[in-house]
Amino acid sequence: MQPGYPGQDPYEPPSSPYPNDYNQPSSPQEYSLYPPQPQYSAPPAYQPVPPGYPGGGYTAPPQPGAGTNIFALLSLIFGILSLPLLFCCYLGIPFAIAAIVLGIIGVVRAGGGGPLVQSGAATGRGMAIGGIACGAGCFLLMVILIVASVSLGNTHY
Repeated sequence: MQPGYPGQDPYEPPSSPYPNDYNQPSSPQEYSLYPPQPQYSAPPAYQPVPPGYPGGGYTAPPQPGAGTNIFALLSLIFGILSLPLLFCCYLGIPFAIAAIVLGIIGVVRAGGGGPLVQSGAATGRGMAIGGIACGAGCFLLMVILIVASVSLGNTHY
């Protein structure tokens, strides 16, 4: 006999106060620390939802800038660019002419009828008029500069 507890066989495993060694549960029910959860039934059958209130008959207002016609926008851009480019070797003249032509097309598209105006999608009449005004102002300023240059005897314009 080896030293240990008196009267114990050395080849037998030591006795434990627990039902099995290492305090491991012996059945699946002992694994859970919580009580078993109740079983849920299947969800109820589909029930249709009653229809909502009818619409008021109003439509959303058109979004600003959503249907701006491109001719009005280009007219305004070219008209603004023509003013400073006029003093750079008269490069503003082609931009002024383009601004006037595109502005006239933009005004016709914005207010003269057609498929875009009837649906309310085309806007930009003010931009087209602004482009025409800038282009005409550039053209008028160029004429004034040439007349002043010739009348003063300066032929290097």
